Amino acid sequence: MMKKLKNIFIIVIPLILIIAAFFGGYYLGKYPLGGAKTVPATNDSAFDLKLPGETEKARVTVDDVKATIHKIGELTFCEGKYEVTKGKDYTRHMFDDIPVFGTTNHVELTCTGSVKAGYNVDDINIKVDNDSKKIYVSLPDIQINSNQIYWDDSMVCNEQNNILNPIDFEQYQSLIEEIKEDGLEKAKTEGLYDTVEDNAKNVITNFLGRFIEYKVEFM
Repeated sequence: MMKKLKNIFIIVIPLILIIAAFFGGYYLGKYPLGGAKTVPATNDSAFDLKLPGETEKARVTVDDVKATIHKIGELTFCEGKYEVTKGKDYTRHMFDDIPVFGTTNHVELTCTGSVKAGYNVDDINIKVDNDSKKIYVSLPDIQINSNQIYWDDSMVCNEQNNILNPIDFEQYQSLIEEIKEDGLEKAKTEGLYDTVEDNAKNVITNFLGRFIEYKVEFM
C-alpha cells in the first residue's frame, strides 16, 4: 500500500507544479506587477505635417554634378591620326655659319602617328541654378594627352649618307620631333579640337541626363 501511494505522489506532484506554473505565468502577463503601463507605439509619420498643395522638390548641387562628371574620365578624350613626310639636309659648318661644300647628307622620314586630346575633368567649371532648373558647364582649354609615332612597318626612311658627314641618331631624333609637331598641327587642321569639344558636350549631356528636370547649357 505504501508503495502505491509513493508512486501516486511521484506522478501527481510534478503535474500540480506544471499547472501552477502555467496559470502563474498567465496571471502575470495579464496583470503586470508594479503598476507598469504599456506604452503605445507611435507613428512618426503622423507628425509630418504638410501644407495643402505642398510638394517636396529635390535640389541639385554642384558637388552632385561634379561627382557625375568625374565618372567620365577618358571619355572626354579623342584621338586623331596623322601621316607626315618630312626631309631635311644636314651640312657641316665652319665657324658656325659657313657651310662646308660636299658635306651634306639627307634624311627623309614618312611617319604615321596619333594625338590624344581632351579635357581635364577637374578643370571643368559647374554652376547650378535650381530656380531655372539649369546646369551651366564651362569647358577649359583642350589639353594634349599624348602624341606618339608608330614605330612599325608604316615608317619609311630614305637617306643619303655622306662619308664626310655621316648621319647620326640625333638627326633622326630632331626630325621625329618636327614630324610630331607637324602631325599635331595637321590633326588640328582636320578638326581634332572640334571633335573633342563636340564629343565632350555629348558625353557630359548624356551623363547629366540623370538630373531629369534640369537642362544642360555650355558657356
